[in-house]
Amino acid sequence: MKKLFYGVSILAAAAMLACCAGGKERRITIISTNDTHASIDMFARLATLVDSLRRGGQDVLLVHAGDWSTGNPYADLYPRNDYPNIALMDSLGYDLATLGNHEFDHGTDTLAARLAEATFEVVVANMQSNGSLPDLPSYRLIDVSGLRIGVLGLITVTPSGYPDGFVYNFGRTTFSDPIETARKYAFLRDSCDLVIALTHIGYEQDSLLASAAPWIDLVIGGHSHTTLPEGRWTGGDLQTGGGAFITQTGSKLQYAGVTTLAVDEQGRVVDMTNMLVDLATLPPTPRIAAMVERFKSEGEFGRQIGLADSCFDRPALCNLFADALREGAGADIALVNGGGVRLERLDSGRITRGDLFSLEPFRNRACLVELTRDEIDGLIREKFNSVGKESHTIDLWPSGMRYTLTVDDAGEMAGIEMSIDNPSRRGRYRVAMSDYVYGSYRFTHRSHGVDTGRPLTSLLVEYVEKHSPLNPDSETRATVRGR
Repeated sequence: MKKLFYGVSILAAAAMLACCAGGKERRITIISTNDTHASIDMFARLATLVDSLRRGGQDVLLVHAGDWSTGNPYADLYPRNDYPNIALMDSLGYDLATLGNHEFDHGTDTLAARLAEATFEVVVANMQSNGSLPDLPSYRLIDVSGLRIGVLGLITVTPSGYPDGFVYNFGRTTFSDPIETARKYAFLRDSCDLVIALTHIGYEQDSLLASAAPWIDLVIGGHSHTTLPEGRWTGGDLQTGGGAFITQTGSKLQYAGVTTLAVDEQGRVVDMTNMLVDLATLPPTPRIAAMVERFKSEGEFGRQIGLADSCFDRPALCNLFADALREGAGADIALVNGGGVRLERLDSGRITRGDLFSLEPFRNRACLVELTRDEIDGLIREKFNSVGKESHTIDLWPSGMRYTLTVDDAGEMAGIEMSIDNPSRRGRYRVAMSDYVYGSYRFTHRSHGVDTGRPLTSLLVEYVEKHSPLNPDSETRATVRGR
């Protein structure tokens, strides 16, 4: 049975799971979220779920698997950056969290200030603070109705040695490989009835972790934005042993995970079940909804910038972003990374300042660099053939050009056909990109790039004001051939 529940009948769903647990078995419920990305509006609906289960008399743990920050200007650009996220998590009574890479987007000083305000505890085993942050514990032991639970925290690390993001945002913190680090905590098996890895490393790495550390019983994951409606066993189950139950809830608080542990009279976990609750179908808790509205009422985010004649879908938003960057930077070509475009749609009608800051919440700046066709080819090829969640897919959305990639039997980029709107007689093009792409993507260029210092949001505001009312352009400007 697929345990994905909708509507307001969460208590009925919880009661159904309770019946499945058996007569004398007690239950412990873990409510999990991950990659909420400052989706503060949804906290009022999450509160309804949390309060319902707590009132039901169950032992409830509320945990977060990282990336509570970045994605909503009302939180990201709040006078105390990220404070709304922490305040709402405190209000809901979170017990534990681990860090995601986006917690560092405003630097370690801001993160340290927010951690000081958090009433929940944060665990990270593979990070060394080195004075940039308070020293965070690697794990915590929690006693829940006589069941001793160990929770180990892990954060993603890229080949650069840091999580995804600007290296300068990590201060003096250093990081070690999450799976190799986890191996050092096998002793938790001897002192715990249940070992949980609270991770922000992505589903593929979670699966590798389950194999490398078979003493872990439950992995509550994040980072890859994977939706696992029932959770997934890897390498075995409770009966056969040697396996871990992996859960993840997608992103932006569309779902919350509810994992139910059935514990027998001898204190053994004899069953684990997981379901996702569609939070959009739950009513908001008024107290939390009012708190959210207070955060959103501050600043000028509601000011109208322009109008949209029709709804903008994802391709239209990527094209809008790229066109605004190219025009605003005075470039021949613009390349926008898909991960930097944070809205999935924009409804017709008023376009507000808040909409555009939601589209680009990172406060990235425009950079210009002169590239040849071969150097543009190399930039696209390096990213497409890279390792990571954005690899082997179209990541760089263009303006001023179109391109088609061909892939070989192994799925690697083998060639590219480029059509540039205004071919250059001198063979070089002024290419605009974000400072994130310029500083983080691997590519060869003979000219030095220039950081214009201009925020991408400023270019978006200027473009919308100039061209309003806007008609969406959903043309696909980059395609893959050979699949």
